[in-house]
Amino acid sequence: SSDTNIIMLVLDGFQTDAFNEYLESNPAFKANLPGFTYYPDALAASYYSSRSIPVIFTGQVYDMTTSFSEYLRDAYAHYSMPALLKQAGYYVGVYNYFSLAQSCFHPNLLQGIADNYSEEEETRAPYYGHEIRRILATSLFRVLPHAAKGAAYNRWLLETPLEQDRDLFIHGLQTYGRVGPAQPRFNYYHLQGLHQPHVIDGEVLDWQDRESIRRMTGLLCEVMDRFVKRLQSLGVYNDAAVFILADHGLIWASDQVHYGRFGEPSGPAPASVGIFAKKPRALPLVLFKPPGAGGDLVVSNMPVSLKDITPTVLDVAGIDPGDRYEGASLLRLGEEPRVRRFFSSEYQKRGSGPIYEYAVTGFAWHDDAWKYTGNVYERNRVRRTPFDT
Repeated sequence: SSDTNIIMLVLDGFQTDAFNEYLESNPAFKANLPGFTYYPDALAASYYSSRSIPVIFTGQVYDMTTSFSEYLRDAYAHYSMPALLKQAGYYVGVYNYFSLAQSCFHPNLLQGIADNYSEEEETRAPYYGHEIRRILATSLFRVLPHAAKGAAYNRWLLETPLEQDRDLFIHGLQTYGRVGPAQPRFNYYHLQGLHQPHVIDGEVLDWQDRESIRRMTGLLCEVMDRFVKRLQSLGVYNDAAVFILADHGLIWASDQVHYGRFGEPSGPAPASVGIFAKKPRALPLVLFKPPGAGGDLVVSNMPVSLKDITPTVLDVAGIDPGDRYEGASLLRLGEEPRVRRFFSSEYQKRGSGPIYEYAVTGFAWHDDAWKYTGNVYERNRVRRTPFDT
């Protein structure tokens, strides 16, 4: 829009300590994100996309009191920031360029909310239809015998760019990025981020290797830089609210986190909460630039959660959230301690098994901040179990 814009870029699986490590090695990068605040002490509400993306969109956490589909329908209909922005007169665009997360962007939920989910689709509509067929054709092309590649290319791929998701996104943004009418605009983009598989110029990387993470992080920071520069060239950056987020982190134990200046407190080592809690996977990147903010990127010790994103967007748009959200606007939070809830489950049963509740009462990277409440949520009921450790 030529007037009011709220722009959100989600980099799937981008764990915050990877960005923190990049800043330590490249402090000059702070000047590339003018007006942004980086919140290292950030927490998701769950540890995988299907339950994290609805939290970003709606501020609501699935608590097993209903079926998951019923939770999604209610959350998107009554709490979602795209729906409330739509009611307030915003054009809403939801663009997913990470095909593995496609199941999180349900047409039956977003139809009537996201304008680009209508019959008159924009150029960069989501991967429903011909884009999915192109991806499948590309996958087929890569495994065909050499003699058959020519025919497959001519039939299916001649008009298809073969870049990775990140390159296709940049190409599309540079080609189709434009300033339109004065109608307020909300644009949401979802990229692969640090989610595996990690491939750079055809080289498949070990996504659990720290050096691979550093290489991928460097490329993603280059994407952020080009994203900001493009918004600046369009003349919309200064007055826009811009979010750069992850939906969760990586499946890492505590000893794989790069703590930097956020090292564990001195004193006796706390008992580890274990990989069962999927703690590191709950540490998403959170960057936020309010409208009119300037100067180099700053770092805030404010404890934040992905549940705060919807209230923040509504605050920027001047929409009263009432008392419907557990989270709070980043524009109004302080650095005082707060209790943030996190919900875990057995990884192999993450879609069907019970949910275990943790209360995070300190800096989220540290094991001693995590307290198991004893609450175990099952379909339509809560039961308590004794502590195992």
